[in-house]
Amino acid sequence: MFVLDTSRDSSLLVVCTSLLLFFSLTGCGIFGGGGGGDDPPGPPDNLQLSSSQSGVEVVWQASSDASGYNVYRSEESIPEGDLSSATRVNGESLVDGTSFLDDGAENTTAYFYRVTAENDAGESDPTPESEVQMPFPETPGPPE
Repeated sequence: MFVLDTSRDSSLLVVCTSLLLFFSLTGCGIFGGGGGGDDPPGPPDNLQLSSSQSGVEVVWQASSDASGYNVYRSEESIPEGDLSSATRVNGESLVDGTSFLDDGAENTTAYFYRVTAENDAGESDPTPESEVQMPFPETPGPPE
């Protein structure tokens, strides 16, 4: 632990405070910040999908310098670098972690997914596409 003795020289306190302010404002991540910088983050890695009665669980590995993630879904293949045909299923808010449950996926439908990372500098390129089939048929109603 470092203890700063400012009783003898207050200029040291000013220098240390200025450095802390500089590093926190520039988003260098030295004090747990990050998510900033001049460049968008790289794309997340290892996109994996699994389907269940609850929906599609979308899981990926984190991208360094990401503030959050966007999850895109389509019933058609999503072209590389063009997400305009896909729906951003996480809405307006970024996903904080590295997983997302798409509970809007419908049974007996095939879906294609891509995930992007985002920070203050912009959005990354998308992950390679991954496909999942929702195999669960509709549950029959009660007998009449």
